[in-house]
Amino acid sequence: MSDYEPDAQEIAKLAAVYYKGRVAAEDAYPSKLTENTWRAKRGTAQDIGQHEEDHDGLYENDIIQMVVNRVFYKDAEDDGILLSTVYDPFPTRALALVLTAIQCAIDEWSTGVHTNVKFTEDAYLRIYKTHLQDLEDFEAASGEDKILLQIPLPHRSTLSTP
Repeated sequence: MSDYEPDAQEIAKLAAVYYKGRVAAEDAYPSKLTENTWRAKRGTAQDIGQHEEDHDGLYENDIIQMVVNRVFYKDAEDDGILLSTVYDPFPTRALALVLTAIQCAIDEWSTGVHTNVKFTEDAYLRIYKTHLQDLEDFEAASGEDKILLQIPLPHRSTLSTP
């Protein structure tokens, strides 16, 4: 895991701890729906075992925004700033890719010990397509609210300059 930036290492470790806690506390063999519900909840130890009304909504987990910020909006020269017409609103396909990458990070720690998992098309295309379809279904179900379009993007003035 030392090949990854410290921020990515931190995210992967937190995701693994969170997932292990859910498996241990709630369901040793979760369905895909249960796993997706867990991903929607805040990834801290204190929320494990909490009641449904105590969690964030679907796709509101802090780790998602953290990854979006660090990958696309790290500084004034990053993609999200330079290609603002592409990334505002944030593309659903990019969000599906972020969710798939988070899932890969969780997979790297699925045994409780880090193992390298390659983020390949063979391994993750089906997962990506599932996330994309889930996001599209979620957006359609939100009707006029268009919830996915409300993903907060960092304000340019909060970015560090090189």
